[in-house]
Amino acid sequence: MIRVIPLVGRANDIFTRARAVISVVNIDTEIEFDPVIVKEVLGLTLSEAKLACRIAEGKSLENFASTEGLSLETVRSRIKEIFGKTDLRRQTDLALLVCKIGSRKL
Repeated sequence: MIRVIPLVGRANDIFTRARAVISVVNIDTEIEFDPVIVKEVLGLTLSEAKLACRIAEGKSLENFASTEGLSLETVRSRIKEIFGKTDLRRQTDLALLVCKIGSRKL
């Protein structure tokens, strides 16, 4: 499958002339979200990208905090930073955006 992903928010700063990223995915393989790709496309830190990927996988903020050994307040602060960088307001919108971005087979 070939997808064209529009660059949003601060991602335009990284790709000065680009308006979109093209992603090519073999749909017959197992797919996991790749935080490095999400980081680069959305202009997030790696820790923010990991959280965005886990949200797209259906994990809760509480689950992410517990798994990563972070306080829930730290994770809430991080999600607010993600929303600011992506011009989004809801976790469901973030999950949809991450689903449109890169993924990889492990």
